[in-house]
Amino acid sequence: SDAEYHMLRTTAVNVVRHLGIVGECNIQYALDPESAEYCIIEVNPRLSRSSALASKATGYPLAAVAAKLALGITLPELRNAVTLSTTACFEPSLDYIVTKVPRWDLNKFERVSREIGSAMKSVGEVMAIGRTFEESLQKALRMVEPAIPGFEAVESFGDYAVASDADLEYAL
Repeated sequence: SDAEYHMLRTTAVNVVRHLGIVGECNIQYALDPESAEYCIIEVNPRLSRSSALASKATGYPLAAVAAKLALGITLPELRNAVTLSTTACFEPSLDYIVTKVPRWDLNKFERVSREIGSAMKSVGEVMAIGRTFEESLQKALRMVEPAIPGFEAVESFGDYAVASDADLEYAL
């Protein structure tokens, strides 16, 4: 929601100021939409793969701006590369949702553990853009594995509520 966006944006600005970060930074959150409680998963005070995806999604040259900031040029001195009429201080109006989904192709690696933990095991990621979260997520899931049409129930499986863990794992 708009309130959640502004809450997390305000938090991001406060974190960056508290840590004294100059340049680009990405913050990953976990947000409970029912209670609006959140926690910060990680703060990356650098360019990351997510930065390239964000630049691609918005058309805004984040790496170039970060480099100029590192050289001491301030945001009010930089022209917004998208609008060409405002400074880099202005945020673009976002009328879309961007979803990033990791891609695991563990069949390529022998003896690799299939348990998901804190270690990086993805072999890449996909990015999808949509007008809603649902549209964006469906597009991303279809790009991860083109043979799968997206998030949907497997009709031939039966009732998930009474399925065993082994049956659910097989269905996934």
